[in-house]
Amino acid sequence: MEQTFKVDKSEVLRYLGHKGQPFSEDIDKTIDEMIVRCEQIATPAVRTVQYSLQRTDGGILLEGTNLTLMGKDVAEHLKDCNSAVLMAATLGQSIDREMRVLEASDMVKALVFDSCASSLIESVCDYAQSKARETAAQSGLFITDRFSPGYGDLALEIQPEFLKILDTQRKIGLYCTDTCLMNPRKSVTAIIGLKATESGVMRRSCENCKLKESCEFRKNGISCESKTKN
Repeated sequence: MEQTFKVDKSEVLRYLGHKGQPFSEDIDKTIDEMIVRCEQIATPAVRTVQYSLQRTDGGILLEGTNLTLMGKDVAEHLKDCNSAVLMAATLGQSIDREMRVLEASDMVKALVFDSCASSLIESVCDYAQSKARETAAQSGLFITDRFSPGYGDLALEIQPEFLKILDTQRKIGLYCTDTCLMNPRKSVTAIIGLKATESGVMRRSCENCKLKESCEFRKNGISCESKTKN
């Protein structure tokens, strides 16, 4: 992609569980080093396709596909939406290779690098969402926030079909394992609804999240909601 993406250092600190406490100059240098390394080797890629939505007894069908979105949370999220953009984003295999090297040699750097990569993939997703917003505006439409498989009561098990209909393995080198984990690891899929009005968009929140009981961020008093934007 021609777009340049940057790691947000404040987000890296958030992922690391920083809540304002002082940390050493060595750690600060390590964070800066890993930010530079992450930005240097990442190969960000995005795939987006727009689909019309059809309500059925079983859920919300993406017309022209075999994928039906089931669950009350995604139904609420896509309320009043007649179409949606399916999005997949990845940082590429180079990030995974670097992570394996660091995990074998320096776990502190590995942890920091992982946080840098998490920040960077969010930057890529934010860019994709902003482009979806621009495209929607040309048709007088508004977008919802991103909603990912595994969030709320939308089953993670739809991930293989999600990637299949986007043809991500061929288009951007992203595929799914038998356990529904994505490879490369630093990848995100999401659904962005398109609607005629701005109002009534369900935001991401800790209370709506399927992982709220096991989330390490919540255990450490850190909210992911600071990243929510429309």
